[in-house]
Amino acid sequence: MTKKSENHFENLVEEGLLFCNVFLSSTQTIGAAVSGGADSVALLISLCNLLKPHKIPLKVITVNHNIRPEAETSGDAIFVQQLCQHLKGQNYNVECTLVTLEKGQVESFAKEKKAGIEDAARELRYSAFEKFIREAKIDFLCLAHNKNDQLETLLMRFLQGAGTSAATGIPAVRGKFIRPLLNISRTEIESYLTEKNCSWRTDNTNFDTNYLRNRIRHNLIPVLNENFEGWQSSVLKGARKLQSESEIIEKMVNQSFEELDLPSQEKNGFFEINHQALSRKPPVLQQQILLRCMNLLGCSQRIPYDFLEEVLSCPKGEKQFDDIQIIFKKDVVLVKKVNKSHTDLNFSVIIEEDGIYHLPFGTVEVLKENESSSKHSVSVNNKLSELKVSLPVCIRNLQCDDYIKTADGKLKKVNKVFSDWHVPSEKKELIPLIQELQTSNQELICILGSAVGFKDWVVKN
Repeated sequence: MTKKSENHFENLVEEGLLFCNVFLSSTQTIGAAVSGGADSVALLISLCNLLKPHKIPLKVITVNHNIRPEAETSGDAIFVQQLCQHLKGQNYNVECTLVTLEKGQVESFAKEKKAGIEDAARELRYSAFEKFIREAKIDFLCLAHNKNDQLETLLMRFLQGAGTSAATGIPAVRGKFIRPLLNISRTEIESYLTEKNCSWRTDNTNFDTNYLRNRIRHNLIPVLNENFEGWQSSVLKGARKLQSESEIIEKMVNQSFEELDLPSQEKNGFFEINHQALSRKPPVLQQQILLRCMNLLGCSQRIPYDFLEEVLSCPKGEKQFDDIQIIFKKDVVLVKKVNKSHTDLNFSVIIEEDGIYHLPFGTVEVLKENESSSKHSVSVNNKLSELKVSLPVCIRNLQCDDYIKTADGKLKKVNKVFSDWHVPSEKKELIPLIQELQTSNQELICILGSAVGFKDWVVKN
C-alpha cells in the first residue's frame, strides 16, 4: 500500500463518519473503543490522522474482561495503553482509559442473566462504554465493526431465523455509537496496518468453532467465496432492502400504537388492547404490537418469534413468557407484567466437584467413575442415572426459551417435551435440567425427569 492508498483508507473512514452524520469539528469530542485487534487498531490510527488537523481530541476506552488467560487479556490491555502512549508522543491528542472487570464478574453475570459468556461480556462491555460516554462527555463513540463482521452477522441471523429488524444486520448508528468501518473489508484493514508497520493482537477465541460466528467465518464463508461469486454484494443489498421494509413496519407499528391508544397506557404496568381492532391488523403488525408491549413492560429475555406465532395462532386463554402474561378476554387482550412472589421456585447450582447436593426436587450425588476417567456418574434421589458428565455442569430448572437436542440432532423446546410427557404445571419447575459448561455453547445435556417420576432425556454424544 502506497501513501496514496493509505490516504484512500483514511478517506474511506472519513466517508464512514459522514455516513454516520459525523462532520468533523473542533467543538466535538470523539471516542473509540479499542480492543487491540486489527480492526480497532486501524480505527485508532486512522482517527488520529483524521482528527489531528481539526484539533479534535480522541478519547479511547479498552476493556479487560478477565475471561481469558492472564497473559492474553492483560497483554491486550497493555498493548492498547502503550500504543496510545506512543501516539501521544507523536503529538496526537489521544487519551486512554482502561476498564478492568473483576475475575469471575462475567461468569456471575452470565449466570444471573441466564445467558452465555459472550453475551454477558458484551452487555458488561457496552455498560462500560455508556458510562465512559457520560463521564468523558463524548459526542460519538466509534466501534470497529467492518464489512466482514456485517456479512457474518447477516448470515448468522439468517441461520437463526431472525425477524426483519434483526436481519438488517449491524446498524451504522445507534444513539452515540457509530461504526465508520462498516463498508471497509478486513483485507483493507490489515493492508493499511501492514503499510503503517503497525502490529495488532489476535484473540485466540476467534478460531474456536464452538461459536456460531466462527463456524460461519471459517467453515461457511470459504465455501461461499469459492462457489458463489458475488454473494457478498447480494447479501448486503438484501440487508439494505430489509432495512427499508423494517422502517416501514416501524412506522406502521407507531401508527397502530396511536390508533389503539396504547401510548397513554404505558405507565399502567399493563396494556389493554381492543381484541377486534388488533385482529384486523396484518399478522406481522399484530406480532410487532405485542412484541413492543412486552418490551415496554421490561421483558428481561429475548422474545422468540415462535412464542408470538403460537400466541396469535390460538388467541384465547392465557400465555406467559418470562414475567409477561398475555390474556385473551372476550373484548380485550391484556398484556401485563407478572410480579413473581417469593414462592416462585427457581434453583441453579454449579457442580464443580464430587459430592451430595440438596435441591428442591431431592438430592443429587455426583461421583467420579474411577481414577483414570474424567467422567462422573449422577444419581438422583439414590437412583443412578445413565448420564455421565464432565465437570463443571449446572443443574437448574426450566427457563422459558430452553431447547434440547433430539436423537437426530435437531432441537426441541423443553416445554414441548414436558407437554409430550403430560407433566402437570406444578411439577415442571421441579424437573432438573443439566447444562454443560465446558464449551461456549453451554448446551443442555439432560432432562432428569426421573426426579419427579418421569423418564430421563439424555443427549448422546
